[in-house]
Amino acid sequence: MRSKPRRRPELIGRIYTVFAILLIITLYNAVFRLSAMPADQSALQSTTVARRLTEVLEALLSIDLPFNNSSVQLNELDGFVRKAAHFAEYALLGLLSYSIAVCWNHIENQGITPVPSFLFVLALAAADEIHQTYVPGRSGSLKDVLLDSAGILTGVLILKICDGIYTRHRLKKGKTP
Repeated sequence: MRSKPRRRPELIGRIYTVFAILLIITLYNAVFRLSAMPADQSALQSTTVARRLTEVLEALLSIDLPFNNSSVQLNELDGFVRKAAHFAEYALLGLLSYSIAVCWNHIENQGITPVPSFLFVLALAAADEIHQTYVPGRSGSLKDVLLDSAGILTGVLILKICDGIYTRHRLKKGKTP
């Protein structure tokens, strides 16, 4: 007896799931590697990024920013760059994790909740902070976990809003979501 051929959306869903999981693994690997840097090396890298960011902004906006001249202001920008990176990394992880559930919801047409995706990525954030306690000069921070959770929530909400718009658009055209 021959088995039924797979439906095309199911195949696309499987391909997307593998792709998204690989992206999650790759991104978390990058987060883990950055967290494994000793404090002085991490600070040097962040300061370099802050300095380059200042140069790019000055070139784009054709203005002189005070960050190149003052180490105090550069350190403030460095702190902002670090926190913005935390937020963005976890927003992307949250979006990718939840996108897998959304993809399968469109195929299976079942109700979904973002809670498992949120909790999964939150566990990654907590693991990252625990990992940092073992790195010379670094420490784990509950504030960072809270910032990460805000990023996760933002990524999930962005996808939830986009999915809602997509679903309404499909329903208006008389198609199934």
